[in-house]
Amino acid sequence: SPLPAGKIGTAYSQVVTSSGGRGKRAISFVTGKMPAGLKLTGETIQGTPSQPGKFSFTLQVKDSLGTTVNREYNLTIAM
Repeated sequence: SPLPAGKIGTAYSQVVTSSGGRGKRAISFVTGKMPAGLKLTGETIQGTPSQPGKFSFTLQVKDSLGTTVNREYNLTIAM
């Protein structure tokens, strides 16, 4: 799933949405590479990117019953 593009030196914040499951959900980084300067905090990818390019990474959502779903995301950071 594509995320809104970002730009080097410009603050970026995007909530990762999920639906379904039961109770409280936790989102975690599984694999791939995020742009330098960005991190996953709770359900939000945020920070100030310092590296241009196209990035792919997988996040995992886990609900209160332990059910997990992985989803791949794509993010482009422009100069």
